[in-house]
Amino acid sequence: MSEQNMPDQSMKLKFLKDNINFAKSKGSGYFENLAQEQKPKSLWICCSDSRVTPEIITQSDLGEIVVLRNVANQFKKKDLGSLSALEYAVDKLDIKHIFVCGHYGCAGINHLIDPVYDTDESKGYIVRTDINKWLSKFIDETYVPNRPEFAKLFDEILDEYKDSTTDVRRDLYIRRKKDKLIELNVKKQVDNISRTPVVQKKWKEGTEVVIHGLVYDLKNGKLKDLNCDHDISCLKRPWIEIKWNQTINNLVAYTIIGIYAYMMYSVLSVEVVDREFRIFIRVPTIGQVLWGQEYESPFPQPSATYRQCAKWSAYFCDYFY
Repeated sequence: MSEQNMPDQSMKLKFLKDNINFAKSKGSGYFENLAQEQKPKSLWICCSDSRVTPEIITQSDLGEIVVLRNVANQFKKKDLGSLSALEYAVDKLDIKHIFVCGHYGCAGINHLIDPVYDTDESKGYIVRTDINKWLSKFIDETYVPNRPEFAKLFDEILDEYKDSTTDVRRDLYIRRKKDKLIELNVKKQVDNISRTPVVQKKWKEGTEVVIHGLVYDLKNGKLKDLNCDHDISCLKRPWIEIKWNQTINNLVAYTIIGIYAYMMYSVLSVEVVDREFRIFIRVPTIGQVLWGQEYESPFPQPSATYRQCAKWSAYFCDYFY
């Protein structure tokens, strides 16, 4: 390989140099003690975001925290990577405190709210990426069941900013909705962990394992406690939850939306994205017609492009539900 075609070595050399300085700063005795054993007190499940590093934001040292990282701090019952990390931490290391830590501005959650579209706008298709697949359960488990909260949030913004323009209210709604989803996601992962066999087993044995939910604010560097701790009082909570009422409500709601929009207005298309109906319409006044509310409709104007219709469809479904 010619010198011209050699890969860039600068980053690797920098890390190797910095590592030597790090080792010197700690001294040989530090690493000799560290190599004997580890006694971490907590397991952290956090996002892959490079700005959220548990050891740094909590001023912890090496060997104090076991860390499991993935996009949007997910814990899935069929993911062997997550399950094995939890089992190792709780069974082998006798860790009694588990932290699920999300962060505001999470790119994974934003990816679901603002999906990537096909380069051909006339198609209007949403690109199916690995991130979509990784977060596919998020729609069913977190987004759909909490639609009433988003509708309430929408009403609050309308009341609080009644004199503001539609664009201002829309931007506020998007921002607050994302923050709310990030918090709800953390709470859902806390609940998922509490239902695992390894945690349930510890609780049956009387071991006080506690699962905490936190959100890190990138703007001020502070952690927010969501006060959603799960402890031994959550014993005997199974993995499977029957939610027939939720399913029926969703089916009825989407059926009504589809029939009404089809009969009364111009429907561009109806698609299913990540198990969620997306109705693409060009109607400016459905909200006023259905609910009689006097406000500037956030729905697209008749001249809206397909991409704009797709973008606004979430507001229609959210508010209807």
